[in-house]
Amino acid sequence: MYPTMMNIDRGKNVLTSIRIIRDVKSCFNKEEVIVAGGAARDDFLQKEVRDFDIYMARPEAVDIDMVKMFLENEEWACNVRSIKPQISDEFLSYNDTLIEDVFAFDHKYENKPCELIVLQPHLNPINYVQEAFVCNLSKIWIEDDIHNPRFHVDFVDAVMHKKLKFYWGYHTDVNLEYVKKIANKYPEYELDEDTLDLFHQEWTREVLWK
Repeated sequence: MYPTMMNIDRGKNVLTSIRIIRDVKSCFNKEEVIVAGGAARDDFLQKEVRDFDIYMARPEAVDIDMVKMFLENEEWACNVRSIKPQISDEFLSYNDTLIEDVFAFDHKYENKPCELIVLQPHLNPINYVQEAFVCNLSKIWIEDDIHNPRFHVDFVDAVMHKKLKFYWGYHTDVNLEYVKKIANKYPEYELDEDTLDLFHQEWTREVLWK
């Protein structure tokens, strides 16, 4: 289900991702910490990487306020703040109860903006992001024990066929602005038929309401 491509050229930001992952692991004594979504995807596909999303389940021994406190006590984490009320493009919804909080911070030594997405303690971050991300081209992640990113089969299918597919959950409104963002960033990829139909429906509604 999670293929690897060991003959690929490593993206220039993979080592940065690994350093950030290891810092977070050390801070919380957690093994399952990954960088997933936009940073891994854009680096692999040779696009500009603007920030890093890190996924981790909350350690059972600490509450969510202590997670923020631990981050603030790390020299490498600057300007730590909660941004849970804001909306993220990569996953279904910050209102998802499986996400306990999202902490933005700047990594002092890597000079990169980061977001730590804190999941409920029982969750596996890899399993979670593969189900939560709405775009097939975002189902890619980086761990700290391998030198290449890993992929969900949906990502491999997207790259092989140059086709974008979006999966909208039952508790998630369709976000066509996000679709436009990804489509504009990857113009060489076609939209799948279901997404094109959603655009047609939206265009029809706009015409009727004018």
